[in-house]
Amino acid sequence: METFMYKTAKEEIQDSLPKAIYYEQYRAMVSDLAFQGKSTAPEQTDTLTGYTTLNDRRMARFDKTVKLDETSRKRITSITQKFTFLVLTE
Repeated sequence: METFMYKTAKEEIQDSLPKAIYYEQYRAMVSDLAFQGKSTAPEQTDTLTGYTTLNDRRMARFDKTVKLDETSRKRITSITQKFTFLVLTE
C-alpha cells in the first residue's frame, strides 16, 4: 500500500513559487496560444481553444480599462515592504 504525504499550504506555496510566472509572461503566453488556435490543455479541442481566445480578449479589455484611482496609486507606491502575490488561475 502506497503512503501519500500531504504538504502544508506553506510547503505547497514554497514548492510552487519557483514555477510561477509574471502577469506579463502569462498574458504573452495566452495571446500566443490564442493566435495559434491552441490552449494549455494536453488535448486540443475547439471548445478549449475557444475559451483561450475568449479569455485573451477579456484580459486585453481588462488591461485597457482598469485604472487605479490616485489615492490607491499613492498608497501602493508608498509601500516599502516586499510582497509576493500568489494568484491562482485555472
